[in-house]
Amino acid sequence: MSRRLKPIDYSQLDAVVANLDEVLRRGEVEQLMQDCLLEIAYRIEAQAKLLTPVDSGELRRNWRVGEITRAGNEYQIEIVNNTEYASFIEFGHRHGVDLTKWRDGKFMLRTAVETVEGQLQAIFDRHVRELHRRIFGG
Repeated sequence: MSRRLKPIDYSQLDAVVANLDEVLRRGEVEQLMQDCLLEIAYRIEAQAKLLTPVDSGELRRNWRVGEITRAGNEYQIEIVNNTEYASFIEFGHRHGVDLTKWRDGKFMLRTAVETVEGQLQAIFDRHVRELHRRIFGG
């Protein structure tokens, strides 16, 4: 005894595949990665500014987010401070007449990175949800 099953309507799946093809063609996944990276970089920059000690304000004002670069599947972005003495404040330095005293670093950037690291998954998930909404609605 055999029984024939009703045919399955694959049109919804075809629409999903077409949407995904369109997303890839328009570079939306690439844009998602860049948007995530920029948000992360700007959060780190903001946190570093908050952690930067202020004398004249020059050091705090000179934090900058660079351009995104990509090599294969790796994305990079620099967060820099080109103030002449920035590395001394970040990492610490010798001082005094004979340079025998040590002033500990403030680790503004390192601490900012560590702070934002705990937010990475939430940032990425939010961007993926936004892309999902654009693709599938809702």
